Amino acid sequence: MCEIMGDREYFRAYRNALGFTNQQSAKEFLSGKDVSAGIDFDYIEQLIERLSTIVTNVNASIHPSLRHQNIEEFCSSHITDVYSTVRDTENLPRLNNQGRRPEQVLYSWLRGYAMTRFLHPALASLFNLEQTEIYDVGDDDFRSLETFRRTPKADLTLNYNNRSL
Repeated sequence: MCEIMGDREYFRAYRNALGFTNQQSAKEFLSGKDVSAGIDFDYIEQLIERLSTIVTNVNASIHPSLRHQNIEEFCSSHITDVYSTVRDTENLPRLNNQGRRPEQVLYSWLRGYAMTRFLHPALASLFNLEQTEIYDVGDDDFRSLETFRRTPKADLTLNYNNRSL
């Protein structure tokens, strides 16, 4: 037991010599976990381009009655412009999810956001509604730092047969 206490004291003295008062701080420092990586905007641009390609390809593969006539405008409005807003509101560093990089969280969120918007006409047609009768209700308003957060709340709701779905 005395030998173990000696080891503890030795490690404590070693941490102190390195400038750390506790084991956790020393671990974070030595592993580099206390160094935050900057946002890789070049990588994000590639992801935005990929997402636009995905949406364009999906548009080409669905029934012609549901296709967006101007898919470039759709991608600009619902992908590129949304990304610009998220970037401009400085929400990018806040995007994290179980240790994933902000770029990947942005891509996942933006893919869901864009595809939800992409499917508005199909949902309206399916439920025999106007697109204006489909409402955003999620907690991911990308225009504001205060309202952009991850919650389990649904992104959309619609009124069908006097019921909110």
